[in-house]
Amino acid sequence: MKYCTNCGNKLPDNAAMCVKCGNMIENVKKPSKKKKFPAWAIVLIAFGSIFYLIIGFIVLLAVIFTSDEFDEVIDELPDVIVESGVVGDTLYTDKYQITLTDAKKYDSIGDNEIRIDAEDGKEYLVLFFDIKNITSDNLVVSDYDFSGYVDEYIVPSKHFIGEIDGYKSITNNLKPKAEINGYIVYELDKDWNSFKIYVKDGLLVDEDVYFEVFNENRIKSGL
Repeated sequence: MKYCTNCGNKLPDNAAMCVKCGNMIENVKKPSKKKKFPAWAIVLIAFGSIFYLIIGFIVLLAVIFTSDEFDEVIDELPDVIVESGVVGDTLYTDKYQITLTDAKKYDSIGDNEIRIDAEDGKEYLVLFFDIKNITSDNLVVSDYDFSGYVDEYIVPSKHFIGEIDGYKSITNNLKPKAEINGYIVYELDKDWNSFKIYVKDGLLVDEDVYFEVFNENRIKSGL
């Protein structure tokens, strides 16, 4: 049962108009509440999405790490990448893997057939290298690929064609992935302190890649 809002006349529940005063009766319905998604369901969906993303990432990494191509890339990476080093260290350029295996001082080099003596007050510093071609191209390596500095002053290498301690001159042809060993000779004043040998990038010196040796007792004497 309901009543007219204008005159108060009693009306049937389904009345649309008051028969007494003619007032139109509005049927007002309470708005229905929208159903809300449970909070626990939102949390569950969020954790589920994160879980599947993690699983997908793990599967992707597993595919990459177990692929033959990835293994080949890893094999090509150097064990230690450094920019400067001393005797025993290995440096890397775009072309070479270079290890300075030893550094020795001599008053004379060679044997009776091919022998040269250092000038008075000078000595020979001989640097021994192992070099690997890490490119897919044929390369020619020589002492021109290096630049020597004694106490920060540039010094030319000494040309010598004989063997020194079983090593030959560093100049050689180097096939892809091939390795050679050889030496470079410098004639220095005996009172030198520090010697740096830089690896060139073409005609230019790469100032970030060099070996350094010092005129101390830890440099072996070839005498």
